[in-house]
Amino acid sequence: MRGRTRSRRGPTIARTFRIALLAVVTGLLLFPFYWTLLTSLQPRGAIYKTHPSLLPEAFRWQSYLEIFQLRPFDLWLQNSLLIAAGTTALSMALGIPAAYSLARFAYQGKRSLGMVVLITQMLPASLIVVPIYLAFLRFGLLESKIGVILAHASMTLPYAIWMLRGFFETIPMEVLEAAMVDGCSRLRAMLRISLPLAVPGIVGAGLYVFETSWNEYLFARTFISRGENMVVSVGISTFIGEYTVFWHQIMAAAVISALPAFIIFFVFQRFLVQGLSSGAVKG
Repeated sequence: MRGRTRSRRGPTIARTFRIALLAVVTGLLLFPFYWTLLTSLQPRGAIYKTHPSLLPEAFRWQSYLEIFQLRPFDLWLQNSLLIAAGTTALSMALGIPAAYSLARFAYQGKRSLGMVVLITQMLPASLIVVPIYLAFLRFGLLESKIGVILAHASMTLPYAIWMLRGFFETIPMEVLEAAMVDGCSRLRAMLRISLPLAVPGIVGAGLYVFETSWNEYLFARTFISRGENMVVSVGISTFIGEYTVFWHQIMAAAVISALPAFIIFFVFQRFLVQGLSSGAVKG
């Protein structure tokens, strides 16, 4: 009887310890987001206290109104949304056929091409920003949203290709062969069979591309300097003055700028879960 009690107590203690550990780790990860929201709602003097409170003393919503009154924040949001959506569309339009080619076709130089794509993903943005700037200066793409879209796509496309390649490889070749036996061409088999089955991977890659473009700072800051063309990530830096840092407005802008990415992720999270589970089973 004592042996059974001990055997039951052991897993219970281990499970309680794991839950407590996960709760602590989750709290540490979420604390910066909580502090950002708290700072955006606190009175101006609360942030400069020697011992700031972890609980709100009073709510002040004026910071959210000021960022729209003092800056063209709504225009920055539109620019970020347009650039992120354009980058996603361009990366998917080029990445899907490239990934399908690497996954399904056999041709000379395929392995080398895949390695080149992987190597370009390893290049830091600070290394390629100057060559891209000189190219954009020659072709008149500075101060242009199209230029920023092209620059972002050069950074996100390699990852999208490799991610989509893995999903296309999980689709059984027998399904495509059966479709071609029934009269489908390779293109039609890709459109009718492969793409619907790879929807979780396409959505996952698209989310990565969108959020990367939405949060990117270096390219957007380098290629655009006019205020009406700025994106959110660059516009937030304008709240840092020469002698004063408007922390409450920065935190309010950070909260609002995080909402679109959060909403999109929340809406499409089931596709991510489905993609991860299907890839694990088929792999």
